[in-house]
Amino acid sequence: MADSCSPSREIEIKLDIDPSDALELEALPCFSGEEERQRQITVYFDTPKEKLRRGGWVLRVRQVDGRFTQTVKCSGSPIPIERDEWEEEISGLRPEAKAIARTPLGDVLKGRQIRQLTALCRCDVERVSRTVANGKGSFELTYDQGLVEAREACEPIHEIELEMKAGNLEALFASARRIVRQVPAKIGVLAKSERGFRLADGRINAPVKATPVVLRARMSVAEGFATVAAACLKHFRMNEPLLIAERDAEALHQMRVSIRRLRSAFWLFRPAIRDAKVEAFEDQLRRFTREMGAARNIDVILASLPLDDPARGNLEDNRKRLYSRLIRKLDSRSFRLFMFELFAWVQTGKWRSSKKAMGPLMPFAIKRLDRLWTRINRKAEGLGRLSDVERHKLRISTKKMRYAVEFLAEPFRNLADERARFVNAAEGVQDRLGELNDLATRQELLFGHAHETDRKFRSRHLRAAKRHFGKLRDIGAFWGRYEA
Repeated sequence: MADSCSPSREIEIKLDIDPSDALELEALPCFSGEEERQRQITVYFDTPKEKLRRGGWVLRVRQVDGRFTQTVKCSGSPIPIERDEWEEEISGLRPEAKAIARTPLGDVLKGRQIRQLTALCRCDVERVSRTVANGKGSFELTYDQGLVEAREACEPIHEIELEMKAGNLEALFASARRIVRQVPAKIGVLAKSERGFRLADGRINAPVKATPVVLRARMSVAEGFATVAAACLKHFRMNEPLLIAERDAEALHQMRVSIRRLRSAFWLFRPAIRDAKVEAFEDQLRRFTREMGAARNIDVILASLPLDDPARGNLEDNRKRLYSRLIRKLDSRSFRLFMFELFAWVQTGKWRSSKKAMGPLMPFAIKRLDRLWTRINRKAEGLGRLSDVERHKLRISTKKMRYAVEFLAEPFRNLADERARFVNAAEGVQDRLGELNDLATRQELLFGHAHETDRKFRSRHLRAAKRHFGKLRDIGAFWGRYEA
């Protein structure tokens, strides 16, 4: 690699806002200062095999007022608040090999790959920016509106960015908080590049599944929790618009999964994240899970009923009512603030300075897995004698275990085969106990009427759950063989 240029550290918070609410921004004191307007045309590039995206890199060229700037960014966080970036002025709207060589991408891309770089998406936005100072620092406040385009598809962009120039992250969140309290803005979880890549992949207006969490063995406990929590919040926010716009059942399911995963992270990291706020966050997440669960239960029952079943009418009316309540909640000021405060707490909460939070991730996580495994193993011995409620609690514990092991996939890469078999067995247990729970819920929603086929299915699912538990216990606590 040629002599490299030094990176700068970008620290920013994104907020999404509906264009119909954008006029409210002008009434805010922070938007009343002297402004600068510019049109930005930005093109994002990757290799044909998407080597940069898979490696967590972003390569873009931006045109402003006839000048071209090539930027390389890298971040391991699902919601990149802090990123290293390398910028250099170049001669046109295409990456230049010499400028790439002066960044870490010079060691990532070969000469042939640089020549094969292809434009994947393009953003054309009008940016209005101001420099704003508060008592603890200063930041650049921008409002971007325009389009991101890829493969003849496009999507509007309306987002607020707060980029720190001086001060600390707590001060930046304090400024963002004042905006969220006064206008209907929500935490933004997608960079412009990610929006464009989704368009290029044809994944717009479709439910989004959870993506793998990448934890590094040398992380601290605080870094581990923040990474997992950010991934869960991103999963939630990426499905939220589809639920609101189309009442999509799969989007609701994915949002519920995201909160379940987040609550599992709260359990896994609980000894390190205890502070004055954690119980309130857990309580609100628990209540919101129940609200989503009520709607999800009806979706599951409706999917199993014939179209001419007389019970459908009442269930469909209840579905409309529950979905309307959920959508009102998602759009409410109180819920927007809750999600913002949760994200701010994850990133800057006092819990991060505790001794356990600053300790190494893997010894901590392994102790937590041991504790949960003991509980699961003890309950599984008497599976056939458990009540519906007890089996449901066992299912939740198994789900926590599965999610925790999935979170730790990268540190457990040397135990990948055992981890995969453990996760598959845990998923089998979860699915079969879930079927039993669905049968119990179906009976409750259908006024206590159990069909003969339900009783047969119950016996079948119970036997299958026992088989999967047998596989799970045969594999056992494989993490005991972890070596740093």
